[in-house]
Amino acid sequence: MAKFGRIGSAKNNKKEALNRERKLAKDLGGRTQPNSGSLDGMKGDVIIDGFTIDDKHIGFDSSRQSYILTTQTLNKLTFEAYEQEREPTLILKFYKGISRNYPTEWAFVPRRVFYKGMPKTVKLGSELSSFETEAKSYIVGVTMLNKIYRESLKQEKEAIGALGFNKGISLGASKWWNVTPLDYLKDIDFFTRAKDV
Repeated sequence: MAKFGRIGSAKNNKKEALNRERKLAKDLGGRTQPNSGSLDGMKGDVIIDGFTIDDKHIGFDSSRQSYILTTQTLNKLTFEAYEQEREPTLILKFYKGISRNYPTEWAFVPRRVFYKGMPKTVKLGSELSSFETEAKSYIVGVTMLNKIYRESLKQEKEAIGALGFNKGISLGASKWWNVTPLDYLKDIDFFTRAKDV
């Protein structure tokens, strides 16, 4: 009989991460990276044509409902993607705290790339909510994401937010990152559209 770690153990967390990466790669038509991108020259969790995707899951083994997004994380993701001649994307999956029937997977894409993959009806500056910080980190929580989605339902618009960092972003990395439900990007075939423009 196979032994599985207790709920909350590192073994279960690693297993969940690998399962998520496989599912994400399948859903997006990409492939997973060996050892979750820890090998030189093979960075990122999932690779699709033109994009390096880093996948984080929050609250699987705890009651956490937020993720501390740092400029260090964004700089590293951007550098690793550029090394492979790809664009960076960060995906956050929340297991707890998202309102019922709201999206649990959210994608963060550099603004200049984001609008390349959007339909012409979505214009620059059409974000429902923008968050800007003077710090080198921002707490991305379910309250923020629920707010973006709730506003989209009220206004009958796409759930698009933006997060800007005024400090700590390296040269070449994006100061502004757009955030939207991953399902929306899948529905509009974003990753193909952005690559082809």
